[in-house]
Amino acid sequence: WAGAGAGGGGGWRVGLGGEGWMGAVAVSPGGKRLAVSGSEGLSVRSREDGALGLAVPGEGRYCASLTFSPDGKKLATGMADSTVLIWNLAKLKLR
Repeated sequence: WAGAGAGGGGGWRVGLGGEGWMGAVAVSPGGKRLAVSGSEGLSVRSREDGALGLAVPGEGRYCASLTFSPDGKKLATGMADSTVLIWNLAKLKLR
């Protein structure tokens, strides 16, 4: 993870390490969080410092799409088997 955009300008670089792959990426309203799904699972990180707020190993492997609710309190994950999971981020007390 490299928050090149945190100080204004530039972009984000998200590294999975190893031989991993990314399936989907979503930015929260206001740009404070970044959600990533891939071979290593589902994660939600802080835009400012890359701090991990949520990690669900393995859950991202079949996640085809991600989107935050307009208020940024929930994350919907669209799975390859047509299941949609809604994650209540407010209850998970993310940083």
